[in-house]
Amino acid sequence: MFYVLYKDISNIKESDLSIYPSFLFKRSNKYRDDFRRLQSKVSYAILYDSLKKHFNITLKGKDLDLNNLSLNVDNLYFSIAHSKNLVVVAISNTNIGVDIECIDHLKEKYHLAPKILNEVEYKHFLRITPKYKPYYYTKCWTRKESFVKYKHTLLNSFVFKKDLSMFDYEYYHIIDNLKNEYIICLCKSFA
Repeated sequence: MFYVLYKDISNIKESDLSIYPSFLFKRSNKYRDDFRRLQSKVSYAILYDSLKKHFNITLKGKDLDLNNLSLNVDNLYFSIAHSKNLVVVAISNTNIGVDIECIDHLKEKYHLAPKILNEVEYKHFLRITPKYKPYYYTKCWTRKESFVKYKHTLLNSFVFKKDLSMFDYEYYHIIDNLKNEYIICLCKSFA
């Protein structure tokens, strides 16, 4: 069982979130950049509302384990991601990782392709037409980022160079072309 919820935050102001309990934003307040802080706060507000709506749980401060991104209620786990004006929250009864990226957002990071993509992915990246490079690169990136969140590990060269394709059917669900500009990747055990 899992839920994936996303929200466009283009028209949300930080003051709109004053109705939520302050403990919810403990992790969000570490961001000095106003927009990053807003992205994070909206993510936690979505988590709060979703738990209430789908699980009949009113979250309290002691219920939220921000170090392990888990909930101390009903063995639930969550993962949060944001890119530009979209935030996404995934909630599951097993460990979960989620990432979202704007497809054009990573274009300026193509120079990192040899470090981020494994050998097979990089060879494919070099062969595909420029039109499909942003989509392919973003798909590889989000898959690895969601894997890192799923494993609660650090983003390092091992994860980037690892051939994650062997996990495709067991661990990944990719939501392609959300709004024709974003890719969401969900990593959890589907076995």
